[in-house]
Amino acid sequence: MNLFRSEEHTRRWSQFDPASVEGILPLDTLAELFSVDHFTRRLEPDYVSTGLHADSLLAALRDLATTLPFWSPDPP
Repeated sequence: MNLFRSEEHTRRWSQFDPASVEGILPLDTLAELFSVDHFTRRLEPDYVSTGLHADSLLAALRDLATTLPFWSPDPP
């Protein structure tokens, strides 16, 4: 993951791929994505056995994919 101060700065990056423009997210969206149970429950003893963490991440990605299909966890 790379963090840039603006979309313009991202586009000037030497390794920028125009095909990935749909995957550019603002920091507040990334913060929201990384605050789902998948990430916040990692230190709980039942984290692996419950499987609930995967559901929350998939739901967040599907929600994000409604406006940015690049982030869809489902195959086309």
